Amino acid sequence: MKVTKKMKALLAGVLLLVLSFCLLGNTGAIGAAAEEEFTLDAVAEECAEMTANAD
Repeated sequence: MKVTKKMKALLAGVLLLVLSFCLLGNTGAIGAAAEEEFTLDAVAEECAEMTANAD
């Protein structure tokens, strides 16, 4: 099978499309994970509330 310039261009386009989806398609998940950051103080407060409510 002879590889032509059109086939190379098509392959490059498909590769670019796949890479762009991989890099830009997951930004929603990254943003959601960034919003769920927590601090040690917040965790300590939550643990204190949960143990106080367990009684």
